[in-house]
Amino acid sequence: TDYKNVLDVACVGDAEAWIRGNNNKITRIDIHGAVKDTVITTGLFGPDIALTREGELIFSDIISSIVKIVRHGRSETLITTPQGWSPSGLYCTKSGDILIHMRKVIEMKNFIFKYVNKIIRYQGQRIKQHIYKDGQGNPIFTDSRGSLFMSENNNGDICVFDTNAHTVIVMEKTGRVKF
Repeated sequence: TDYKNVLDVACVGDAEAWIRGNNNKITRIDIHGAVKDTVITTGLFGPDIALTREGELIFSDIISSIVKIVRHGRSETLITTPQGWSPSGLYCTKSGDILIHMRKVIEMKNFIFKYVNKIIRYQGQRIKQHIYKDGQGNPIFTDSRGSLFMSENNNGDICVFDTNAHTVIVMEKTGRVKF
């Protein structure tokens, strides 16, 4: 590719992939590196990308606080995040739900920001679940600016890498922390 830094990849079958770097483009390439499609985003703040169960590209737009979907070569708003929350990481589950890592600035002192993180599960455009506290009411994720990378294992558990705490958290589909 002509990207100096590839930051994210979403595979399309076994011969193509959507890639994004540290610019405002998301590009679909084939196995030989030929560009098949390009989506221009609103900023350089690196949206996250994922594919829906139907194979449609979705990406987070941090500046507009929305998640967009690419349909028929055009990007359109899929999800508008709750007020004050910015979408970051994305993951589409086997059941078709969309997990979105969201971050919110809750305090700023002397140009030092304090963040809070959570994961919101969407079923279509409807919020189905907020994941941010354990069974004792304690925060699951570290309150800092770093990303949460999400995946789903074969049991349907949500696996999250919290880059702030350098920790992997495994939760049941319900959000209950297993370990």
